[in-house]
Amino acid sequence: MRKVVEHLDPVFNYRLLYLGGGNSKFLHFALPDNVRLIENVAGLIGGVKLWAQPEARGGTRAPDSAAAGTAPQAAVSTAT
Repeated sequence: MRKVVEHLDPVFNYRLLYLGGGNSKFLHFALPDNVRLIENVAGLIGGVKLWAQPEARGGTRAPDSAAAGTAPQAAVSTAT
């Protein structure tokens, strides 16, 4: 998993990488500063918010990250 984390950053150029899932508790190595371990439910809630209609989020569609000049965030589940 350490090698996977090392290879994801240059490929996806994310600001933050969120790792979650049942097996994330078994990661026993230092994570880079831009990688966070999260609970599985956080990914579910984030996915629901991501797919919600713009009106349900209280506004219009946010500009995509390329147009805004920011790198996207990424999430990876370690669940099997």
